Amino acid sequence: MSTAFKRVDAMVRQSRLQDPRYRAIIDRLVELRAEVGLNQRDLAERLGEPRSYVSKAENFERGLDVVQIIDWLRARGLDERKIIAGMVRDMPAARKKRN
Repeated sequence: MSTAFKRVDAMVRQSRLQDPRYRAIIDRLVELRAEVGLNQRDLAERLGEPRSYVSKAENFERGLDVVQIIDWLRARGLDERKIIAGMVRDMPAARKKRN
């Protein structure tokens, strides 16, 4: 992979991390973690990941895909279908693309 492609890919990923819709999802995951009484270390142990993985995701330094979000919800013992439906319902509107 070329250096230029890596730079563009990193910029696109960073842009997604700044999207208000993505931030709303992560904010909700943080709230849910706190509601069930888990700290970052506890969640990381349940996921089989280092604490830095949880910290970076919660601080918008790394992205989570749909499968990872489901894993996070299951690690908390939550009904992922109900939570995801609520996240979608409460999600901010998409930004309009410029033409």
